[in-house]
Amino acid sequence: LPGYLEAKCRKPVWKLGQNSAGLYIRFRAETDSVYVRWTPKFDNHMYHMTDVGIKGLDLYYLTDDGWRFCRSARPKGNGSVSKMKVGGEETEYLLYLPLYDGVSSLEIAVDGDGTIGQPLVKSPSAEKPVIMYGSSILQGGCASRPGMAHTNIMSRMLNRPFINLGFSGSGKGEPEIARQIATIADPAM
Repeated sequence: LPGYLEAKCRKPVWKLGQNSAGLYIRFRAETDSVYVRWTPKFDNHMYHMTDVGIKGLDLYYLTDDGWRFCRSARPKGNGSVSKMKVGGEETEYLLYLPLYDGVSSLEIAVDGDGTIGQPLVKSPSAEKPVIMYGSSILQGGCASRPGMAHTNIMSRMLNRPFINLGFSGSGKGEPEIARQIATIADPAM
């Protein structure tokens, strides 16, 4: 959630609004390995959900048939580094951020002779977003990894951006969130 909502939202909504469910980074790289180093914002833990889903990362690559899962980056404490082997050819990548935590820092690197840059393909497209508001299942509750939250699956399938406004246990129709949703001009749904 944007910073100006902090004073207007209930504390549980504000804290959950700092989680990165539904957010991703897009890039293009030619490399044998992608390296990610990140620090979870809260270092959250839950007994009923995997750490990869809570505070890990998920890497996908684009093929002619759509997005395909590549690797997950598993968190190791409150500051993680992960090496993910990839194909070596120039490829479009999508890196999903944690579902039940935020990220206070994130670095992406490639092998010394590799290249990394801006994506060339708009996927998900820049078309009108689908806005979804709800509670834990929407946020990604119990998904084994970030790419498996149903909003992320639908975004890849429909090639359309989804805005995930899931607030676990706190999707109670707050007027502040409704007003924020209303600021998004001409959404698809």
